Amino acid sequence: MSNLLIKSKENLEVAQLLINNGKHNSSIHCSYYGCFQHMKCVLQHKTGIPYDKQEKQGASSHDYVFGLFVNKITNPIILKKFRTNFDSLKSKRKQADYDNVLMTDEKSLSALEEAKAVISNLNQAFGAVN
Repeated sequence: MSNLLIKSKENLEVAQLLINNGKHNSSIHCSYYGCFQHMKCVLQHKTGIPYDKQEKQGASSHDYVFGLFVNKITNPIILKKFRTNFDSLKSKRKQADYDNVLMTDEKSLSALEEAKAVISNLNQAFGAVN
C-alpha cells in the first residue's frame, strides 16, 4: 500500500473522529485532503501518471488533478457524479479553511460522505487502489 493511500485512509478516519467530537471545520479539511490524496493515488497506480507529474507549475495542483480525471473518466454518469461530489466537497473545504463561518455537524457529515462518494466514483471508473 502506498504511503499516500495510508495518509488518505488516516485523514478519513480522523475526519470521523473530529465530527464525533464537534470539530467540524477541521473534519471537513481532513475529509477533503483524504479524498485528494486518494485521487493522487488513483492517478499514479491506475492511470500511470506519476506523483511528480501531477504537480502543475503556475496553477492549482488541485484543479490540475481534477482536470485530469475529467478527461479520463469515460462514463458520463460517473463523471457527473464525480464532478458534483468533488465540487461540493471543495467548496465546503474552502469555507471551512478560509471563510469567517463555523461549519455545522450537517456540513461536516456531508463532506465526509462526498469524499467517500468521490472515492467510490473513482473505484467504479478505474478499479480500487490497494
